[in-house]
Amino acid sequence: LLLHLTFLKVFKSLQQTVVLFLLGCLCSWLLQGLGWRDSLGAVGRSYTMWMGIDPHLLLFTLLPPLLAGDAMSIDTHLAKRVAKQCLYLAGPGVVINTALTAAFLYYYLPY
Repeated sequence: LLLHLTFLKVFKSLQQTVVLFLLGCLCSWLLQGLGWRDSLGAVGRSYTMWMGIDPHLLLFTLLPPLLAGDAMSIDTHLAKRVAKQCLYLAGPGVVINTALTAAFLYYYLPY
């Protein structure tokens, strides 16, 4: 269904993740907002169970395979070419942004 939606002219310029998000919002609106959850039987019960799942469990279960899959398919030539930029952003970039955020919050918050 997702691939078919991405071939429509309306969704042609959108990424698949955006279309998946919009499809999820539509399904949630139909099931939760219009109250179709109780009248759909097993689909409604499945939706209710998925909405009751702990978000941390979902994150800790799905994130490692996604990261490993991306790490396995990385272009090593490209990674070597941008390694210095990544280290610059991971080191001094994080420290500078942390200091700027701390300074902003120090003057913004009424403590």
